[in-house]
Amino acid sequence: MGLFKFNIDAFDKSEDIKKSLEVDIAKRIQNPLIINFYRLPEGDITHIVVFGFKNINELDSYFHTHQAKRGHISELKNLYILYVKSMKKSSPDDLIVKLLKED
Repeated sequence: MGLFKFNIDAFDKSEDIKKSLEVDIAKRIQNPLIINFYRLPEGDITHIVVFGFKNINELDSYFHTHQAKRGHISELKNLYILYVKSMKKSSPDDLIVKLLKED
């Protein structure tokens, strides 16, 4: 999971910056290594990206290349490595049951 801060100053001032950023993001999230992508409304972290890599070498290669090519656009603030074996729960079932019971 990567925590990023996008730098809007990296986009051409003559363009609509918000539109340019959205177009850039739409293009980037087509990457099959990206599982989930979240935009945060404010703060030092502007985006959270959940990636999937087959091994640590693929992760290392991706982020080395990413920062070399895109470091001026998106700054990697933190990177958390989560292993499948460490997952304890990944289901909304309990929440759905709770919501249904409340109605």
